[in-house]
Amino acid sequence: MDKTTAGGFYTLCSWITKIAYINLLWIVFSIAGLLLFGIMPATIAICTVVRKWFLKEAEFAIFPVFVSTYKQEFFSANKLGVLLLLSACFLLADFLFLQSVGGLIQVIFTVPLIIVIFLLTAIILYVFPVYVHFEQSFFLQIKNALLIAIVNPLHLFLMMITICAVGVIYWLLPSIIPLFGISLITVLVMFFALKSFASLESRQKESI
Repeated sequence: MDKTTAGGFYTLCSWITKIAYINLLWIVFSIAGLLLFGIMPATIAICTVVRKWFLKEAEFAIFPVFVSTYKQEFFSANKLGVLLLLSACFLLADFLFLQSVGGLIQVIFTVPLIIVIFLLTAIILYVFPVYVHFEQSFFLQIKNALLIAIVNPLHLFLMMITICAVGVIYWLLPSIIPLFGISLITVLVMFFALKSFASLESRQKESI
């Protein structure tokens, strides 16, 4: 095995190990927050760690960064989680209502509802990267998550496709979910989101 191959193999193993490690941290800290209150800050923490990897920031210890982010963003992250959960529940209720009434009302309102569901999905995918990448107010994060998703349709499409592909893999190999369940999806989301941010910054520079 030559040095190039050995180096590539080492990098691959390093990434696999780190992705499995942060997935374990996400599970532990989600449970520590009784799931209901732990999932959102744990997700923000895992996004923060992955962002640092992609931006090639100076070497850092994963655990302290994860823990400090989890503690610091606990209440803000849960506030965001409540908003997203209420929005999803509202749309689900609307969908079930339309399914029950049928007729002309269902025909008229189904397409607008599907569009709104798609927009909420885009917000959910982008709001976590926006949260950890920009220092913005609560509602500005949500607004910019939607705007960035809309102006970068290719990245949004690739994000959704790769997540679906990972979902299929998880369905075929459920035993790997405890190892890579959330972390691998986070890596994909942050990868395409950071591409979107870089594209946006490039457009802003060109317009100056």
